[in-house]
Order: sequence, then C-alpha cells, then structure tokens
Amino acid sequence: MASVERIFLGWDQPPIIGAAEWMLTHAHAGELDLSALTVVTPGARAGRVLLSLLVERTSAMRVVLSPPMCVTPGEAADAALGVDDAQGMSPAGPIVSKLAWVESRRATAR
Repeated sequence: MASVERIFLGWDQPPIIGAAEWMLTHAHAGELDLSALTVVTPGARAGRVLLSLLVERTSAMRVVLSPPMCVTPGEAADAALGVDDAQGMSPAGPIVSKLAWVESRRATAR
C-alpha cells in the first residue's frame, strides 16, 4: 500500500504555487517524474492550474515532465483504492443500492 505524506508549504505564497515549487525541487537529470504522485486539490480547476504551472515551469527549465494524477476530494478514495470508472466500477444506482440493502437485511435476519 502506498504511503501518505503531508507537506507543509508555508503561508508566504498561494498553496498552488508552493505545491508546484515543491514538486519542481524533485527534478533530476532533466526529468521530473511525478507520475507516482496523486495530488488532491480542492477542485478540478485547481488541478488544471497546478498542471499548467508545472508545464510552464518545466518548459522554461527545459525539463521533461511526467505529471502527477490530480484528483478532487470526491475522487480521492477511488484513486487510493485504484477504482477506475472505465472498468465499470461506478457507484451503484438507487435501485441496485436498495436491492443490496434488502438482501443484506434478509441475510442478517436468518
């Protein structure tokens, strides 16, 4: 299982800029491989802004970027568990959910 590491970015700049700068410090030999990271941002737009900052700065540094996966808090659990909607692992709808509850109640009543 992957470990979770929280990094304190400080109060002297906007968090999104601090996060980008922290990630940029991990560039080695003309490459910045962040593909193993999952970054949770407050919303999808913040994730796009972060990626934009990373692309802009790595381009200026002439560094090859492998971007991190950016997710929102609502997507964080699925990302941590490795659930992919493309594989048919989306949440159950109301009918399937109700049937599952009925079956579980029947099973516990026995």
